[in-house]
Amino acid sequence: MAEEDLASQVARQENQPEAPDAGLTVRVDQFHGPLPPPDFFEQYEATLPGAAERILQMAERQAAHRQGAETFALARESRRADMGLILGTLAAVAVLALAGYAFFLGEPVIGGLVGVAPIASIVGAYLHGTRVKKRDQEE
Repeated sequence: MAEEDLASQVARQENQPEAPDAGLTVRVDQFHGPLPPPDFFEQYEATLPGAAERILQMAERQAAHRQGAETFALARESRRADMGLILGTLAAVAVLALAGYAFFLGEPVIGGLVGVAPIASIVGAYLHGTRVKKRDQEE
């Protein structure tokens, strides 16, 4: 008899969608950022005395680390930009010297062609930089 009851229950459940359990409650707590909301601090402190202070210290250490990493990255980027300017200037001066040497040897066509390249690249870099700065200021 128990087998028949079980079989009939299964048959009924297969034909009818199962109703949600009215007694079931789901609660999801989420927060973003390094620190939990104040209610959670109280719960942490009640569960483990000193936990709230440890969480604050952890957030402070993380913020200091992140700021240090950002400062380092900005300094490295600045050094790379400075090195690029120095190397670009040296390359332009070297090519212009080569063009001057060609003029000295009595080859004005070659000297002119060689001399135009660094001047054109310097003007192009200046125009590109001006355009980028203007775009960044508009944003």
